[in-house]
This record gives sequence, structure tokens and C-alpha cells, in this order.
Amino acid sequence: MKKICLFFSLILSVLLFSCGDSTEFRIAGVINGMGTQNIKIIYYANGAVRESRAIVIDGKFSVVGNAPEPTLVEIQTTNGVLLGHLMVENGETVECKLENGNRYKASFEGNEVSEKWGKFLTDNSTVLSSDNIDLRNDLIAQYVSKHKEELFSTVLMLTEYYCPNNERTADSILRAISEHARPHSLVEGHEAMFAHVNSATAHNNILPMKIYCKDDSLMTYNPALSSYSVLGFTDDDKSARDSIVPQFKKLSKGKKSRQLKIFDVSLATDTSTWKRITRKDSANWVQCWALGSVRAKGIDRLSIPRLPYFIVVDSTGKQLYRGSSIMRVSQMLDTQINK
Repeated sequence: MKKICLFFSLILSVLLFSCGDSTEFRIAGVINGMGTQNIKIIYYANGAVRESRAIVIDGKFSVVGNAPEPTLVEIQTTNGVLLGHLMVENGETVECKLENGNRYKASFEGNEVSEKWGKFLTDNSTVLSSDNIDLRNDLIAQYVSKHKEELFSTVLMLTEYYCPNNERTADSILRAISEHARPHSLVEGHEAMFAHVNSATAHNNILPMKIYCKDDSLMTYNPALSSYSVLGFTDDDKSARDSIVPQFKKLSKGKKSRQLKIFDVSLATDTSTWKRITRKDSANWVQCWALGSVRAKGIDRLSIPRLPYFIVVDSTGKQLYRGSSIMRVSQMLDTQINK
């Protein structure tokens, strides 16, 4: 059966790539460690976000699309985990090699921007995959300052620069890129894709995930175990915690775990920092830490855009609130629990 599937996959690829013309683009890919499963292909073209599915068979896939102008393509798992980016337009065939679980290990052939993209990600994977946002942003800013005439500089700013709390700086760097290397269609398309992906994330049910707790144990967060739960994501900003902790105490007071469970998830750079800043909290809620910050396994599905950030979830996993206001969380839960 496996040989038959591979045979038909090969035939399909030959048909797709032999029948192509200047009215479509083609992507042929290998995703190491992926096996056989479906993936999502998302891009912006003709004034709208396009989303399609492709099947990966033994790590190989091929897809055809239509983009009259250069567009960014996102390749994702079906639950929204980003596997890789590339750029393509009609008439081009881009071959890519990706790594499941490590999007910074990538290579592309087919156009100059995608090829530069893969090389930049691979050469700078240590910095780009680290939790040091300042170091990451400095790396990108330095590249852009030296390559203001390159379309790739725009691509890099749109996809890799961490903008939350850095919006003004990001806008300044982006505007410094030459206009011909910063086409409106590309910027507009990326903004539309970002809104589309975030909207999908906000409507996805939260799935159970393992988290590392303060007693050095692993536990599974499962929304079904309480009527409501709060996932609160913070870093090592003491001033932010000074306003959040009292609200957590107020929320948890007098509540049974079956009614409400609070998961205080630290995205601090290391466990020693996390334990130091939470030492005096006197918490009666779950305090935990995530290795890898917003890219930690499980948490990466939630698309956390900034810190602090809160998600209120009901017992079915439905997201009732996403945002940065702990006061909104308190108001919502007071209404829900006391109604």
C-alpha cells in the first residue's frame, strides 16, 4: 500500500509540475521528520488570503497556487504550527527543504529572495531561536541597515522582527527600506495573512499540554478539568507581576478547582529567574515555566503576541478572552461564575 501511495504521489507531482505555466506557481518540498500527514499552505493573492491543504507523504509534498505578484507563503501544520516561509510568484518553481520542529533549518531554490531567506535562517539560527528578543531584533536591524535596496530586507522585517512593544522602532526600520524594495502589495498581504492566522488561532479550541511546575514536576493542563481556566503568560518584568499577582489572589479566593483553575505560566529566560521573581507570591494557583518562551511545545499553538498576555478558556477548550488586561479577565470571570 505504501508503494502505491508513493507511486501516485510521484505521478501527481509530475503532472503538477509539467502542466504549470506563467499563470501559477509551484512549490515542491521535503519536510524531514514529518512522515505522512496534511499541512496548510497560506498566502495572499488577488486581494485575499488564500488557504489550501496539501498532503505530505513520507516527508514529501507538492502544491500549485496563483499569485500574480510576489507573495509570502506560510507552510503550517494543520493545528497552526509554522514549518517555514518562502516567497514565490506565478511562473516560479521553488524547491524547499524544511525540518519539522525547527523552522530555522531551511533551504530554498527557485528565486533569490527565498534562497537568501533560507541561508539567513540557517546561518543565524542560534540567535533567531533564542529567547533574547533584543539580540534577535538587533541582528535583523543591522542586516536591514546595510541592505536597504533588497526586497529580502522587507521580508525579514515582516516575518522575523519581534514587534510587540517595539512597534515604533519596527516601523522606522521598515520605512527606511527603499520604496522599490518595500512594495505595498507585500506589506498589505502580510498584514492580511497575520490577521487571518491570528483569527484562526483565536477560534481554535485549546488542547491539553504538558507544563513544568514549581515542584520540578510535569503536569498536563486540561481545560476539561474545570469550568473555567486562565492561562496567564508573563516574563521577568517585576512591575507587571506586581499588578497581576493581586488579581490572581482575588480570582482564586474561595473558588474550588472545579470552578476555576489559574495557570501562571512564566516565559522568563531560565528557571532560576522564574523562581526568584515568584518566591514571595504565596500562590494558591498553579505556577509553571515554559522552556522556549512563546515557541515552547504546546504554547507555540497559541500565537502569544506580547507579554503579559491572558487567555480565558471554558471546559470545552473554547477561548472566551485573549488579551493583555488582567482586569478584563477578572470582570469576565466574575460575570461568568456568578451568573
